[in-house]
Parts: sequence; C-alpha cells; structure tokens
Amino acid sequence: MRKLLLVILLFGFSAVSSQERLVSGGQIPILAWYSIPQGETTVARYQELKDAGITYSLSNYPNVEAVQKALDVAAKVGIKMVVSCPELRSDPEKTVRRFMDHAAVAGYHLQDEPSFGQLKGLGEWGREIQAIDKKTFAMSTCFRILQIPPSLELKITWITSASMSGRSRYNFSHSTTIR
Repeated sequence: MRKLLLVILLFGFSAVSSQERLVSGGQIPILAWYSIPQGETTVARYQELKDAGITYSLSNYPNVEAVQKALDVAAKVGIKMVVSCPELRSDPEKTVRRFMDHAAVAGYHLQDEPSFGQLKGLGEWGREIQAIDKKTFAMSTCFRILQIPPSLELKITWITSASMSGRSRYNFSHSTTIR
C-alpha cells in the first residue's frame, strides 16, 4: 500500500510540475492614450512617461517622419509605440514595412471609436497589416455601442479602474450582452 501511495504521489507531483506556466515579465502594460504630441517628442518627455510607469504610447502623428522620430526617441527609453498616422491608411503596406522591424513598434492603431458600419473595413485593413507584420497587432477601440443594430447580439467586456489617493489601485471587470 505504501508503494502504491508513493507511486501516486510521485506521478501526481510530476504531472503538476510538467504543466506549462505562463511567463510574466513582471510589468503590467500601461498605455498612454494620446500621449506625447509631435512638438514635444524628446527623450526627456518619453523618460517622464517611463518614470511614471507607462510602457506603451499612442499618439496620432501627422506623417511617417513624425512617427519615425517618436519611435527612435521611445526606443531610447524603452517605451513601445502604437503607430498611428495618415499613411497607415493611404499606403498600409509601405508604412508597415517601414516600421515593422523597429524596436519600439508594438502595433498599429486603425481608428478610434468607429461606427458599426466601419467594422468590416477595419477588419480587412487590420488583416492586411497583420499579413505583412505578423509580430504585432492592429487595434481599434469600439465604444459606439448605440449604433449596433437591434438584431445583433454582442457581448462586451470592459475594465474600469477606480482611483484611490490619485493612484489607480482597483480594476473591475464587467460583461454585458446587448440585444
């Protein structure tokens, strides 16, 4: 009986220890939404973001040259950028190929709060980008829920942060189904 118990314990522990574990870098990703504007793209400003715990930055830039400057500066302090500029829409392949190997690129921002009718086009655009750059993401925020046709059922999950003493400390997740 003891041998059987020993065998069960050994196999039990080996099964537990062989399970795949999630690897964490120890840092929760924090995005600065509409972050540092083009006119203030300096190492000092991006270092302020880094010192505040920001790990990702998103700003809309007027052209690829401004994006290039921001990426170069962000890389110097270790911040990742979500690329957003008009050329991403007008010439996605050329724009993505230009930036896809840059150390600071995290992904590509397509559009903020599109209408329901724009979602199909955004999906096609995102797939076009991801066919070129398979290492990053293409994103769009979708909060215009009032424009969803009543015949569509949609499950939405969001996270809200509550602030205590000026610091975000508690995150609440909530899901709802819209019919």
